[in-house]
Formats: sequence, C-alpha cells, structure tokens
Amino acid sequence: MKRGGFGGPLQGLNCLKKAGETACPTTRSCERAVSPARLLLFLAVSLTAWGQTTPGAIEGTALTTEGKPVPRANLYYARSSRVKGKATGSVLPPVLSAKAGLDGRFTLSNLPAGSWTVCAEAAGFLNPCHWSTSPTFTVSAGQTVAKAEVRMDQAFLLQIHVSDPQGLLAKESSNAINIGVHAASGAFQRASLTSRDVKSRDYTVAIPLHGAAKVFVSGGAFQLNDNSGAQVSKGGKLTQVTAPETGKAGVAGPAGLGYTVIGLGKP
Repeated sequence: MKRGGFGGPLQGLNCLKKAGETACPTTRSCERAVSPARLLLFLAVSLTAWGQTTPGAIEGTALTTEGKPVPRANLYYARSSRVKGKATGSVLPPVLSAKAGLDGRFTLSNLPAGSWTVCAEAAGFLNPCHWSTSPTFTVSAGQTVAKAEVRMDQAFLLQIHVSDPQGLLAKESSNAINIGVHAASGAFQRASLTSRDVKSRDYTVAIPLHGAAKVFVSGGAFQLNDNSGAQVSKGGKLTQVTAPETGKAGVAGPAGLGYTVIGLGKP
C-alpha cells in the first residue's frame, strides 16, 4: 500500500479519531493514531534539540578600572578556542563587533553556546585583551549572561619624534620606520603617524597611564640614531618607558622619545 503523509516521528499526526472509533480510519493520508507515549517522546526530543541550538546573549558594561562607565566603547567578540575544555588566549573566526551606549552598556545577542572573549577599545583606554586578562564569558543555550563587566585601563599617548634633516623620508610611506609597543599579551601595537613635513615626523602610541611599556623602533631601510647619539641597530631597539607623573589619560604629553634619520641603511 502506498504510504501517505509524513514519515518518521511526524507520521500520523494528521490522523484524528472520531468519537466512538477505536482506530484510525484507513485512508491514503492517514495510517494510524499516534500513541500518547510516542507523542511525548517526540516532544521531548524536539525540546531538547531546540534547547541545544537556541542562542544565548551577553549583557554588560564597559568600565574603567575604577568602575566608571566607558561611553561608546567599540566591542570585538569571538568564540574562544579551547584546549581540553579550557579557554585559551586565542579566538576562532569570525570576529564580530558592536558598540556600547553612552552609559557603557552593551548587549551581544544570538551567541551559540560556548566560551566567548570580549575585547574593547576606546579613546584614552587600553584594550584589555592586549594589556591585561582577556574578558571571557561562558554562554549557555537560551540563557543570558547578565551584568558582565569589561574593564579597561587608562592610557597615556606617548609621543615619538623623528627628525629627518636630509628629507630622506619625504616620499616614503608612514610605515617606512617601524615604531610601536609590545603589549603585555605579546601583541605589537603600531604607533600612529600624527603629523609629518619635509624634515620630520611625529607618532603617538598608547601606553599604560600607570605602568611601564616597551617601545620598539626599527629604521628599516634607514639608519637611525636615538637622542643620545647611539645608533639603532638594524634589528631595532627596545626602550622601556613610563608615563610622566603629570600625564593625563588620553592626552599626549611632550615627546617622550626622539630619533634622527642619518642616512640609508646598509644592505
């Protein structure tokens, strides 16, 4: 006999028993009534599958280390990679983004169950994923992680001045000289070129307002001397720096480091 309707656990759901009948009428679209036990089993399996696939969410606030909101922070979040059930410092693609409100609050929705790392950036602050412990939260299916906190240390903008009396950098890109900071995580934060003219360039890079950082400088195809007249090696130079006691968060102070281009590097 040709079978009609849906197969599997849905088979027979369109079969309705009339009053006084003890079995489903034999028709091409209806084979048999569904027993209560089978219906309950189907519902239990369906609810379990639904619970496993229902996304969760993270609701929280971007805060300073003193607990004050960081308005309009840019958030970047991704699944944390795991080794033997433990979250690691790396993440899995894709990396998603969101923006906190003026009160620092944010909601990250439609998150599959698992461990999520949330990073944040804002003017005058350091990204915690680079400078401290990466904020990581465990999301359960269909649940919301409430009152999550992403804390950000205040930053000082260190100025670095490069003098170029011969104008050798005039036609070079901003990356002709490699300048940046090695963050606590090991990530390299490249300095931003803030101004330039024929005979000089100025860069800024964020460092902790309270704490030390290591600035790396390499002349690449050019020879550099530091302020003391010492030549920067071809492999570059690391210099430990700290923000001045009078430094303010997010405000650039006087040039903290200086270098001079003295010629082309040796091949």
